Amino acid sequence: MIEHKRLSLVCAALCSAVSFAHAQTSGSINVKYVVLSVMYAPPGSSYGTNYVKYDTSTMVGVSTDISASFKSGSSYSVDTNLATSAAVTPVGPASTGPKQFTNQRDTGTAISLNKLAGVPWEVDGQATAGIDNSADVIVLWLNPVLNFEFLGNSTNAIWTGYSYDTADIDGMDLVTLTVAQLRNPSAIDGGTLAKLARSWDGSGLGGLTAADYATILARDPNVVDGTNIDPARFDLLLGWDVLYEGGGNGTTASYGDTTLRGQSASDTFSVGYALRPGNPASFNNLLSAALNSPNELTWTNQYSQTRNQNSGQSAAAFLWSAQMTDVYSGGPPFLTSSVGMNMAKDNIYGTYLYPEIAHPK
Repeated sequence: MIEHKRLSLVCAALCSAVSFAHAQTSGSINVKYVVLSVMYAPPGSSYGTNYVKYDTSTMVGVSTDISASFKSGSSYSVDTNLATSAAVTPVGPASTGPKQFTNQRDTGTAISLNKLAGVPWEVDGQATAGIDNSADVIVLWLNPVLNFEFLGNSTNAIWTGYSYDTADIDGMDLVTLTVAQLRNPSAIDGGTLAKLARSWDGSGLGGLTAADYATILARDPNVVDGTNIDPARFDLLLGWDVLYEGGGNGTTASYGDTTLRGQSASDTFSVGYALRPGNPASFNNLLSAALNSPNELTWTNQYSQTRNQNSGQSAAAFLWSAQMTDVYSGGPPFLTSSVGMNMAKDNIYGTYLYPEIAHPK
């Protein structure tokens, strides 16, 4: 009888230990912003009629890896249950807000955010002739939430996906800023500044600062070097040219498979985060022990395996009054006739760049 009770106690202890080891501790963090895209303005001097549209494409978005945010002794991975794309939803109750992006496990350490087809995105040309990247547009998401869980009392973090914070709006709060506005924030309109202040956020992150604007601005490689393009980040689309012969010219370019060199494209920077109010204390302790910094994540935007599987989609470029002088000055006399300008695909954000390369047609 005594032996039977002893065995029962041992079994109960083991079952309790196994149950604890598989217990899930879940919680979330608020991130100050996510750079969703860099959209490059086409050249030309007819603002409003020169444009690039990404309306039907789901190739626009970004894949993000945050593994460098975790200590070397910690384990980090993306939830395998996110293998199928799912719309980004709110933290908490179900939402009736618009669905704009999906999130999906891209690699074992990265999640891809992709724009839904039918969500209209367009970038206009410039107000002056020539190539001037001040009209390039960077798309920001201002109420992102990252969700995690831990198994048992360990530092084995599992990123289970994105959500949005409805303390702001019932949906993903997206704003667009031009390079000109990021260079000179005083040019940002009052309504957009109110959004950028993020006054709704109770986690203590606060609004975007001059340092944040500088970090965001650096995501556009034209700001760093407007004449040479990174051959890993950009694939030149041979055979797809925007024609410059005067009048209206439209080009629809298809996304092809990314080159091996292009698959190594990445862009790393830091972004602020804060633990969300209402998290279990046990979750906050586990995440704080796993991360390198108490207030910043190391954020790597990179080539998306998921988007490459959907290659073959297209985006439309239309240039109404672009002329040869918009993209080329000087040089051999034969360039006084019709010329074309190459297009390049941004392998990180899935958008098109128009490098300053003119050639005879």
